[in-house]
Amino acid sequence: MAKRIRGQEVTIRIAVDGETLTGSFLKCTEFSSTVRSDIVETDFLGELETDLDFQHHGFDFSFSVQEEDSQALDYLNKIIELEQQARQHPDITVTVIHQYRDPSERTKVEVFHDCYLKVNESGFSGRKEFVTHSFEGKAKRRSLMTA
Repeated sequence: MAKRIRGQEVTIRIAVDGETLTGSFLKCTEFSSTVRSDIVETDFLGELETDLDFQHHGFDFSFSVQEEDSQALDYLNKIIELEQQARQHPDITVTVIHQYRDPSERTKVEVFHDCYLKVNESGFSGRKEFVTHSFEGKAKRRSLMTA
């Protein structure tokens, strides 16, 4: 058996205003995260090499779920209503749990804090296909913990 982990060893949990979402939000079919950072180049007169600086700006992530109940539709409705009422976006936390096959490796937990999350697309491709919802989000901060 390979030591590399697969999607079956990674669990995604989304909490909105302190409540962990269930139902459709437990049926993630894909997840990706991207570090939002830059390496800034500055040139100075009289110097042969460019000075480099690393700047970190946060994280982007996306995921898709299969519709099992109305939670994805309800979430979309909630954030639209909050925006129309000029109210604050809900407090969202995304937790990604990596469980490793190698017993010497301890489980790692990524927690994306103060997320902004939008519904990207909803749809299905045929009579026999599942209805899916894709989401995109951004977070300024992420904690990495060992469980």
